[in-house]
Amino acid sequence: RGLGDVYKRQLSTTVRSEDCPSKMVDGFLEEKKVNSYSDPDDIPEELLKDLSPSQLSYSELKVLGQRELDPLEDLLKHGKILNKPPYEELEGTNSVYVLEFEGGVKGIWKPHKEDYYSNYRTEVLSYEVDRALKLGLVPVTIERRIGDEVGSIQLFKNSANPESIPESELNKQYFFDFLIDNRDRGYTNFLLSEDGKIISIDNGMSFTGKGYQGRGFMFVRKMLKSFIHTDEGQAVITELRKLDLDAFANEIRPYIGSKDTKKFMRRIKLVLKLSKRIYLKGKKKKFKKIES
Repeated sequence: RGLGDVYKRQLSTTVRSEDCPSKMVDGFLEEKKVNSYSDPDDIPEELLKDLSPSQLSYSELKVLGQRELDPLEDLLKHGKILNKPPYEELEGTNSVYVLEFEGGVKGIWKPHKEDYYSNYRTEVLSYEVDRALKLGLVPVTIERRIGDEVGSIQLFKNSANPESIPESELNKQYFFDFLIDNRDRGYTNFLLSEDGKIISIDNGMSFTGKGYQGRGFMFVRKMLKSFIHTDEGQAVITELRKLDLDAFANEIRPYIGSKDTKKFMRRIKLVLKLSKRIYLKGKKKKFKKIES
């Protein structure tokens, strides 16, 4: 599922190491069990420390808005798992497994662990936000319980091997990663289709400010503007403007808690403000051109 050296070179100039967290949790929280907390905002501060509320919450996740469900969502969530445990572990990963369903469909099962790296809720939320904005980057991703474990299942995708990634696709990925605050987008954390379209996988460290490749607004501003200038970017901005932001925040909060939801909404508003400036600037240039 990796992308190879050519993509590593393309992305190598985008990695910034400052603002990366120096602490991480090794293993499970053993002293206090938090499975009884269904609301992220109810978790006591002393339990959080290096973890986020969404990493310690177990309430059932609901789809955002009144969107139409993809049939694959139902298959991954309720379909019979054909292979038997112990499941095949995905090569090069730790505790990530391949599940088999009818019709040759495969899913990537990530059982939740209360540690720094694991967050099935943000995996699912990334897909929900992608669907809400009609970006088409994230494969179908759902929450599921298997036995006594809960986690995310994402539709398995193979990666193609085109010679390069179109800049427009990279800008689109930057735009999405800025919105969801994904700081873990290395060259192995996305796939490519035959025509160079990006497929965003591994979104489990999004929304929480965790990761190793934090990129501030000024760093990605150029890429954001480049994407917003495109027809696809304008379509996404239109979807953002359609949202009732207060209602949207109320749907997001059960996934990740109030604190991370507020940060997410601030990023949305920042993008909307930037798009408005781009629009006004373009309108002013057009007016000057007509005058001359």
